[in-house]
Amino acid sequence: MLALHKKNSDSIYNMFGGATTTLLVGRTNAQSFKSVTKLKTWYVYVKDLKHRTAMIMIDGNTEPTIEYDPNKYIPIVSKKFVVELTQRKSSMKQERRGEEAAESNLQLKLETKFVPDASYATALIRNSNTMEYPLPPFKEDP
Repeated sequence: MLALHKKNSDSIYNMFGGATTTLLVGRTNAQSFKSVTKLKTWYVYVKDLKHRTAMIMIDGNTEPTIEYDPNKYIPIVSKKFVVELTQRKSSMKQERRGEEAAESNLQLKLETKFVPDASYATALIRNSNTMEYPLPPFKEDP
C-alpha cells in the first residue's frame, strides 16, 4: 500500500509540479493541518488518521477531504482540479514551444560557419587588452 501511495502521489506531483497559487503537492511530517473558511475552522491531526498514508485535500471552502485509498487519489484530483490541470497542460505546451524555438535558433547559430577575414583580425588586435593581470601570490610564496 505504501508503494502505491508513493506512486500515485508522485503522479499527482508530476501533473501539477510542486506548487501553484492554489495548490501545494508534497509530502510532509506535519503534526496537524488547519483549514479556515469564512464560517468555520477545521483541524486535521495526523496522529488521529486511520492510516499512516493519506491524501488530504483542503480547498479553503469546505471541510478537508481525507482519502486513504491510493487508487482513488488520481480520480479525485482529476475531478476536483480540472481548471488547474487545464492551465498546467497549456503552460507546459507553451513552455515546450519556447524550448523548441530556442533549440532551433541555437542549432542555426551552431551550423553557421565563421571564417575570420583580415579586417576582423586587425580589429581584434587593435581592440585587444594588452595589460597583464598577475595572479595574487599563494600563501606559501614568500
